[in-house]
This record gives sequence, C-alpha cells and structure tokens, in this order.
Amino acid sequence: EHEISNRSETYAVFDIPDATLAIDNRGQLYGGVLAHSLNIRNHNSGLHLDHNPNLLETHPRFRTSSAGGRTGGFSIQWVEPR
Repeated sequence: EHEISNRSETYAVFDIPDATLAIDNRGQLYGGVLAHSLNIRNHNSGLHLDHNPNLLETHPRFRTSSAGGRTGGFSIQWVEPR
C-alpha cells in the first residue's frame, strides 16, 4: 500500500495497477491515479483529479483509456465532489 498522509500535498500521477493508494490524515493528491484500489480514509483528505488534456499526452496509459470506459484492462472514472 502506498500512502499520502499527515497534511502533505502531493502533485503526481500514480501508475500502480497492482497496489492500493491510501489518502489519510488531511493528505491531498493533485493529479491522476491508476491503481487497484483507492482508500480515502477521512473527510479531511482529498483527491483532486487533473482534467488537463496534456496529462493524456504525457502518460501513455491515460492516453489509451477513456473517462468512464474500459480500455486495456483499466477503468477510469472521474469522481466529482458532492
């Protein structure tokens, strides 16, 4: 399991299809995630998905996937805040 925690702000693209990413204790992730699972453990933690089209060009797996669809064994879904 990979973890972002303790009020850290992380700007990254995680490509960990066989692992879990956990966001805990006010951790914030800005970017993208391809993971087996994602755990956001409390309401003070956050995931801010990057909708920048340049991300699709720089990361090959994002480029071959489509939002909400399945391509190449990956499912990418945008999560909107409530």
